[in-house]
Formats: sequence, C-alpha cells, structure tokens
Amino acid sequence: MSKYKLEFTLKQHTPLIHFQHDQDGATLRATELKPKLDRFLIQKLGLTQIVQKNGKEKEVPKEEFKHWFINDGKEHLALDYKVRIEAKEKNTNVWMEPRQNRQRKWETKFPTFFANMGKESKEELVNFTYYNDIKAFITCFIPKLKTKIDNHFPEFLFKTNFGTRQSKGFGSFTTEKESDKNTPYLLVVKKETLDGKNYIIDPNISFRDIFEIIHYYHQRLKSGINYSYYNKNNRQPFCHYKKAFIREYVLTKYNYEWDKKWLKEKFLGIKSNNHEKKFVRALLGLAYDFRFTKKRNPCNPKGILPKYEVEVSIDTNEKEIQRIKSPILYKPIKINNEWRIYILIDDEYLQKNKQLVSDYKFDFIGNGKIEQLETPNEIFDFLDLISEYHKHLGNTFEVVNFTGNNKYKIEIK
Repeated sequence: MSKYKLEFTLKQHTPLIHFQHDQDGATLRATELKPKLDRFLIQKLGLTQIVQKNGKEKEVPKEEFKHWFINDGKEHLALDYKVRIEAKEKNTNVWMEPRQNRQRKWETKFPTFFANMGKESKEELVNFTYYNDIKAFITCFIPKLKTKIDNHFPEFLFKTNFGTRQSKGFGSFTTEKESDKNTPYLLVVKKETLDGKNYIIDPNISFRDIFEIIHYYHQRLKSGINYSYYNKNNRQPFCHYKKAFIREYVLTKYNYEWDKKWLKEKFLGIKSNNHEKKFVRALLGLAYDFRFTKKRNPCNPKGILPKYEVEVSIDTNEKEIQRIKSPILYKPIKINNEWRIYILIDDEYLQKNKQLVSDYKFDFIGNGKIEQLETPNEIFDFLDLISEYHKHLGNTFEVVNFTGNNKYKIEIK
C-alpha cells in the first residue's frame, strides 16, 4: 500500500435508504462522505477562520493550513484528498416490501420512514441497501493531513450517519476501530413478542425493532405517545398513552407552554391558560401540518373533540426554515449481537442555525384564519434535555409498538 493511501474496513449496522437500491454497488457515496468529513476535520482541527471581506463575514483557511485545501481554499473549503468506496456481498434479506393500497398506489411502511407512500408506480419507491463488505480508500499526498484523517476517521463515522433519514438511525456505519465517547445511549436488553395472550422472550431483534424503538423514544420526547384503538377481534380497547416530555421540560426550565396547547386554544377554542406559548417542537424537527380528529379516543372518553376534523398547516417560503431538522442523531450499533442506540447531539448544526430558528415567527393556517407563534428566544441545551429525559424514563423503561404485539425492555447507560 502506498504511504499516501489509507484503507478503512467499514461495518454497516443499519440499512441505507438509497434511490438506486436495485443497482449493484449502490451504497455509501463518496460524494456524500467527503464533504461531511471535510466539515468534521475543519471544525475538529480548527483549520479555518472568519474574516471580513466586502463588509461581510467569510470563512477562509488559516494561513498555515491553506495548502491542505484544493486551490488553497479560494473557491471552496474542500480538503485536498480523494475518496473511493468499494462494496461487495450485498445482503438481499434487508428490504422494505412494496405493496399496493386500496387506491392501487404503491407504498412501503417502515418505522420513522414515511416517504414511500402513494406512489403511482413501483419503480418510484426507494428502498434499502445493505452490504456485508465495504471499504473506504482515501488518497492524500499531504502527509500531515493524511495522519489527521487516519486518526479521526473512526470518530467521524461514529458521529455521522448517511443517506435519507440519517438523523433517525438509517445509514449507520463504523470502522473496525469503534469510537465510544461515553455518549448517553439506549441498550436493547430484551424483546417480548405476544404469543396469543402471553408475552414470550424473543431472541431475534430485527432492524424494524430498532427503528420502532427510535420512533417511540423520539415521539415520547417530542409529541407524546397515544396508541389507542379497538381490537377488531375482541372489541376491547388497546391503550398506551405517555405525555410528551418536552412540555414538562419547557414548563419547568423556562416557564412557558408548548405549541400543542396553543394550537388547541387558537383552532379548537379550548380555554387559554396564563403561560407564555412557544413553538418548541420546531426545534426537534419541523412538521408542516397538524390534524385534530373528531374520532373518539377509546382510552380518553372524556376528551374534548372538535365538531369536525381540523387541519392546521405551517406556511413558510424560506428554504432554510423548511430544512429545520432535529439536532438529535440516533446511532444504532450492533456489538457482539447486542444492539446499542447512541444519542448524539449535532453541535455544528446547532451553532450554524442558532440565529435561524431562535425567535422565528411562523404562520399557522386553519379554520379560515392565520395565527402566529414564534420559537423560543434561545435554543436550549439539548444535552441537558436528554439528561433530564433519561432521569424521567429511569434506569429502565418499556417500549411498546403500535399494535401492542411487541414490547422492548430498554436499559439506559
């Protein structure tokens, strides 16, 4: 091997959602990996500085690192190395099964991934790719830069996912040198499957199980859990309800109410309370519409219902605002047949978008009127949010899927 070439063996832990899933070699793309690795190294090593140019701030390479960048960083902040990905042994067992709905539209259903709905043809659907043998080759002719890449690449992969829905755990890779930075994580201890009327221990934990856990964990944090319906066989209600932790957190820490209460006041006519209201859920990923149904919840027979179904949409034409995502990144890793789901905070994203979402006013449209609500004055400490959330959950907690057929025992480390 050339002294200027690095070779990393990658371990794929979760499927990658890929628009070219049916093609051989459709896997992690060098065109996605390199810009992300560039930004990681630039931030980690402090390779750039902010200067004033024509009255505007501009990020440029520091003088001593200019030669590390392509064309000295005059055009783009791209480091001077090349990446090539090689994938073999495609695993064809990892798949989302396409089906047609009642309207004869094609769809696939999978926890935390909802883009494959209502497609006209089967070919429009994206699907998973998963390879058992993946290598990354990096060629760099700058010895010091090559050494830095070699030292920091495992940590970079540990803190990064790839492809569609990466923040929710898809596209998780590590190197053989796994990097554990004492990050809070969830450990899947046991799965129980409903066998008739009894739950039995199921030793098989699938990808779907992992994403059901991620979906439950994030929903309980952001919006709350409300799994409620009548069982078709025995007409008995299935009820699983948990309040959203974010509401409790902002009430306790900042003394303001979350947006769901405000929505009910403005669009359902529910009596107002005296707390200041903020659009807090936007900071955990922006939703574009909210729906209040008139269907009675079997688990909450006294709940207040609207006279008719109410839909409220958010109107914003600013592309930056439309891309608000959650800064929480879920990193599922399987080690010796044991699944861990690491909870990571994207600090770079928070810093880059601090002014973007703080105190931003959104238009909410519904019932023939427009109401406005703004995000909090400052982005709160997400590490503190996760820490308090874990205290609330306890050392162990239970995850239930929507049907109630699977239960998961989760231990927090």
